[in-house]
Amino acid sequence: MKTLTRKEKIEEQKKRNNERKLRARILLKFGLVAEITYIIEYGTHIILGHLLKFQNISPLEKESLKNDGEKIFKEIEEHDKETVITLTTEEKKARNHKLIGIGALFEIANLINVNLAVITGYCYSLHKKDQNYINDCNIKGKLYFLKKGDGQNDKKNI
Repeated sequence: MKTLTRKEKIEEQKKRNNERKLRARILLKFGLVAEITYIIEYGTHIILGHLLKFQNISPLEKESLKNDGEKIFKEIEEHDKETVITLTTEEKKARNHKLIGIGALFEIANLINVNLAVITGYCYSLHKKDQNYINDCNIKGKLYFLKKGDGQNDKKNI
């Protein structure tokens, strides 16, 4: 087995850092979607359960969600700038950490490659659901974490 030279190790580390930063930016963007659609109020299990149900919606519903999402999606960057402007550096880091954690739920549900406007509309649609749907999402989210054994089953929020 070939040992890596110092230069190769540095290059490999830079590559991993760049990949990590890119993933963090993507997850942050999805966390912002959750924040602007106010679904973060529901808690981790409900959010994940709702996101896992995305695979069951029809293409016609996706088109409708896209239209709804495009209206909301335009607000994301301005919302982020307005929110961040008053925060201290430590508060920004804490907020970003929380949003990246929520963005990871989108990654778990394999929604990273779905049109962001569709996802935005879908997230917002959670507010229109009845209590039975929300309870079902909660159960689905809890079951996912129990199967994975991540210890998330007792957390309400990330």
